[in-house]
Amino acid sequence: SRSYMSSLFNREMGKSIREYINELRIRDAKALLKTTNLTVTDIAFTVGFNSSNYFAELFKKKEGLSPLQYKKASRK
Repeated sequence: SRSYMSSLFNREMGKSIREYINELRIRDAKALLKTTNLTVTDIAFTVGFNSSNYFAELFKKKEGLSPLQYKKASRK
């Protein structure tokens, strides 16, 4: 069942499925921010976020920088 799968995943990985997926999305977004000229909004949608605002909020929470700040810092 869905709840069993979630519980098992959480026990084995130490995080929820949503947290894990968001970590993968942020990882992919970081690569795109470093290597492409896509806008932050385009990157948010490319990696699977439905809201660029939520993406930016989560990115800043996880990385300590906004996506735009990260992009600028990684290009120096």
